[in-house]
Amino acid sequence: MTLILKFFVFVKVLILCLDLCYCQDEVPRPTFPPVFQVEVQGIFKNEKEEMEGTLFYDSSKNRGALRFTFQGDTTHSIYRFDDDEMLYISGNECTVSNINADSAGAFFPFYVDRSGNKTLAKPEEVLFFTNSTFDREEESFIPSYIYKAKLNFPPYDQSNCEVTHVFTKPDVQMPDCNSNICKPTLIAISIVCLSNEGKAEIDQTFNFFRFKSKIVDTNIFLAPPGIFCNATNKNTFPGLPSYFSFSYDLIDEQEWTTVDPGVFAVHKKVWHDSTMNILRMDEFDDDGALIASRVFDVNGGVAYTSISSLASCEMGPISSDDVPLDEMTRLPKVFFRGEKALSEAVYVGTNAPKSNVSATLKLSHAEIYAYQSNTETRKFELSVFTYLSINNFMDRLRWEAFDVSPCFTSEQKKRFRLKVNGPPIVKNSKTYQEVLKRLYVHLIQATKISVIRLSELSSVFDGVKIVEFRGWILEKPKVAGSEAGKKEPDMNEAYKIIEELAKAGKLSLKLNKDGEEAEYKITAISDIEPEVLPRL
Repeated sequence: MTLILKFFVFVKVLILCLDLCYCQDEVPRPTFPPVFQVEVQGIFKNEKEEMEGTLFYDSSKNRGALRFTFQGDTTHSIYRFDDDEMLYISGNECTVSNINADSAGAFFPFYVDRSGNKTLAKPEEVLFFTNSTFDREEESFIPSYIYKAKLNFPPYDQSNCEVTHVFTKPDVQMPDCNSNICKPTLIAISIVCLSNEGKAEIDQTFNFFRFKSKIVDTNIFLAPPGIFCNATNKNTFPGLPSYFSFSYDLIDEQEWTTVDPGVFAVHKKVWHDSTMNILRMDEFDDDGALIASRVFDVNGGVAYTSISSLASCEMGPISSDDVPLDEMTRLPKVFFRGEKALSEAVYVGTNAPKSNVSATLKLSHAEIYAYQSNTETRKFELSVFTYLSINNFMDRLRWEAFDVSPCFTSEQKKRFRLKVNGPPIVKNSKTYQEVLKRLYVHLIQATKISVIRLSELSSVFDGVKIVEFRGWILEKPKVAGSEAGKKEPDMNEAYKIIEELAKAGKLSLKLNKDGEEAEYKITAISDIEPEVLPRL
């Protein structure tokens, strides 16, 4: 039996920092928390080898994991009992199999009910602590309690083994304890198995460090980023809000290249508003410097491109019928085309519910894999690997993200202020943002200008109420060979429309605030003249 397999089996016996009950009159039997993680150092005296690892136990989610390093190689085993799947990851390879007690690498004991469902065993069984009893107290090295038990190990034909557990006393301060009196913590286990002649055939010691009664990073139960595991249970791609932004790194293996295939990497950030049908995409080099920024006004049919090295802005036509946002951003179609695109991407990653809408999920990372049909086996096989890392996911609208006013001269933009009467409001609150969004939509619908032409919408707050709104109206874009913007009112015509609606009292916003209807009424519009520096 190899050393690695011995580690799998015997770590069962030894693995854990325990959360113990304690009282002053007697030494109680240890109890285990339902969720924990602990680092382990294994010393195999007979083989003169050492091994380091971390155990993760989560009975609340019916799962466990073990990650360890031996002779510089790290392996990662994930046990998903609800899915009956064990993922074994070594290097960049991942194998997936059913969980069987007699299979190589099996670690966690479990139960099987009449329906075939598998349930992770209790911590006492995982750690072979069901029969351990208190033996004595020690003061020599660390004040401690000693527990012992006799164990049989049929897989190794060992029936004469003794396991010893060493726990700290309550007056020993441990990192996981913030009190003067701490619950005893397991710090070492010794396993000795004797032959019929009394010779130690197995002599192992396990030391435990940094016990935590929680899982610090639950990503440990997922395949590591950049490694594909052909698990039978694929995560449903989460729903996305109407507005989102995130930065991302995308890695492609260029396997089709005949010479030095290498890896292609891009670093980008996107902002997307599906309601307004606008997208911004920034691209960065490997050092994080901005290369270019592009804003796509899909309904307006215009793309605005700023090249950092040229300090310029260009306008170009785009077709509003079918803009391939996924191809331009190199993101999966599901980001822009909804549920119909789910079959074209496999999602692997973590997600967390929003606080106010449980059905909409935020991504922390996602991995996308492309498949193609194998004509010989008639099966779909992994053909192209693409790893997409998503960072800083946000769903709070940022108006400045879609600002293209630098692409227009001072004569091509008109700054305005709108006087407003309304109830008190908390600045930057959800209601505050909703008022801005409602006004934006109202002005776009009233003037019938493309969404990109109403820019830098903001408000003036007097500490209690919004007293005015401010923003820019941009001129109609002029794109050679395109009909973009030609049917829209120009800058001055749009301003006049807003002025007439304000005078007629037809520019008002009504929304529910604290269970009551609140109205914010626009009463007037006026120009904001550009500031002129005084002559010296």
